[in-house]
This record gives sequence, structure tokens and C-alpha cells, in this order.
Amino acid sequence: MLFGSNADSPKGFELNMTDLTHSSSDVRCSNDPFHNYTVLFVQSQNPNDEELLYYASTLHGESTIQRPIPGTTDYMQGVISNKWMKDPQFVASFDIGDKVYFFFRETAVEVDPAETKIFSRVAKVCKKDTGGNSLLRNKWTSFQKARLTCNENDVHYDSIQDVVMKDSTFYGVFITKQGTPASAICAFNLTSIEAAINGPFKNQETDNAYWTVATNVPTPRPGQCTDDTLSLSEEGLQFIADHPLMNNTVEQVNGKPIFLLDDRELQHLELHSNMSEIVFYTASNTGKVYKLFFKDGSTYINTMISPLSEADVIWALKQFVSSL
Repeated sequence: MLFGSNADSPKGFELNMTDLTHSSSDVRCSNDPFHNYTVLFVQSQNPNDEELLYYASTLHGESTIQRPIPGTTDYMQGVISNKWMKDPQFVASFDIGDKVYFFFRETAVEVDPAETKIFSRVAKVCKKDTGGNSLLRNKWTSFQKARLTCNENDVHYDSIQDVVMKDSTFYGVFITKQGTPASAICAFNLTSIEAAINGPFKNQETDNAYWTVATNVPTPRPGQCTDDTLSLSEEGLQFIADHPLMNNTVEQVNGKPIFLLDDRELQHLELHSNMSEIVFYTASNTGKVYKLFFKDGSTYINTMISPLSEADVIWALKQFVSSL
């Protein structure tokens, strides 16, 4: 499947690699080619056990996660609010159990309003979510997000660019906007993400108030996966609508990046693994592709190639069988 903005009218194309035929249809991807989006085909545990596409995109100025509601022409989506998402750029999504996880960067709302900072996030929705009965009708009742932290000493790599997953560990490539360009690869365990999602919520009483830990969390706990979201209480729905952001951050594995590169902005990541090591392939904004080996807690550059004739941005990096 391929997706594109199609001159402000997004379309998806399904290609048959055997006979080279294709079909197309309208999709909920970003209409602006400069807005990053992610699309995921989820085959199990959806409502009515249907196979459905999950979109995380900015469509005509509204940023949200969408999914068809079986039996209707409607789509699930998020609340259009800065607390839910503010100028997001989506980089990846993953189908894990009864949830779908999304990775993105956005303008942080929990900092001083006079500052503009970009934070990296991981968010989740539950596959069986069909929205509330009146409040949050056709909107996610299970959306929660947490900040990802990737840093080395005082340098914060806050802008996530890409994510890959292996054995319940997510590997993300990040860049920093502090001073000269620099990049990092940080690892995050699924258990750490789940701990943050299941931890305390952040709260902001008024638009200009400081953020604190939320108290008086309703019972049952809002945001949990359930087969019948239509029966959720309005108290719980109102709470999750107002508190999508979690208080605890998701910390990087071992408290430090697994790879650092100065003077370059890495933008894409792929991996290949064997019995003893992980091989990363990562592409830069100057047309370089780096082959990295990660073994016994250390990462080093094995090869650097220039597949382009000019120092240009590499827009995508995909591994197919034994080719890149």
C-alpha cells in the first residue's frame, strides 16, 4: 500500500507486485506533503473483528488519530484541542496486543507559555474503542500520551524522527535543536511505556496555570481498554478528555543514548538483527546512509555510503528482504 497527498486530495494506492495492477481510494492521510503522517493496517481485535486502517495525520488543519467505525461511514478521531495534540508530526505506529501505539513530536503545552519547545511523545488507543455514548461520541475514550526522554548530560534530543521495534524494545532516532546539529538513537522498553501510561495523569486547572499531578481520578480508571466504551461513565469520559497527558516520562534504556552523532541530523532508521547483534541503517539530511553495529551495549559506525549524486535529503529508507 502507498499513500500520498495527491494535490490536496489524499489517496491510497494498493499495488499488486505480481501483475503490477493497482487500485486507489480516498484516505485520511495528510493533505499537505510537509505534514508527516503514519498509516497502519490492523488485522485483529478491532470492533466486529474487521481489518481496519489507523491514520495519524493532519488533514485540512486538524491533527488527530482516525479509524473507521465498522457499520457506519463515521471515523473515530480525537478531540481537536492543544491538550490532545499541538502541531504534531507523526513518525511511526505499531500494532501491539489490544492497543495501537503512535510516536510523534509536537509543540509542548506543559512548559512556560513564553517558551516554544518540541517534545517527543508516545500515545496509545485501544482497538475496541468506539467512543462514548454522548460525551466523546465517535471520539477516543482511550487516548493517552507520555513524553519520551532522550538525552546525554545537558543535551536534550527532543525531536523524534523515526522509530523501529524489536522484541518489545523501540529504537528511535532523535535530533537536537540546541546549538549545532546532533543526533542520537535511544531505546525504550514497552514495559516503561506501559508504566507511564498506567501512572499518574498531568493536570492544568486553567489555561495559564502550572501543570501538576492530577488528583481525584475516577474509578474505574479512565483510559483503560474495554469491549464496551459506550457504557463508560460521563465522569470518566470527561476526565480523560481533559487529561490525555501523563505525568511520568518514559525514560531511555540505561539512562543514555545507544548512539550519538555530532554535526549531522539523522532522519530515518531501519534495523536488521542476527543472533549476537543488531545492525542499524540510518539516513541523514545530507544524503548519507550509515550502517551501525550494536553489540554488548556499544554502537559503532561500520560503513558510510552516499547513494545520491548530491548531498540531498533522503526522504525514506526501507528494508526489503536483503536489500535497503
